[in-house]
Amino acid sequence: MLVILHPGDPDRRSPFRVVPANLSSGGVGFLHGAFVHPGTPCDIMLSKLTGEPELIHGVVARCELASGRVHLVGVKFNAPIDTRRFIAGEASDAA
Repeated sequence: MLVILHPGDPDRRSPFRVVPANLSSGGVGFLHGAFVHPGTPCDIMLSKLTGEPELIHGVVARCELASGRVHLVGVKFNAPIDTRRFIAGEASDAA
């Protein structure tokens, strides 16, 4: 689950379900059906291997048109995460 926080109105939030295209200690990428302005704060809820959700704060670092209305969005996390909590058999890339 991804929640976009609208700049200038912190009480206005837009929730989206997205499928991550990639996940690293520093961020996540995903496909989305609309443009999202770089610099937009967002909260991302990732499921740990235990099934528990974890809230991760980040900011949109880039948004590029992939095809038609589909955009590739890259979110940079505010702090590095340990990917081993979310991906089975993953070697940590948090250094």
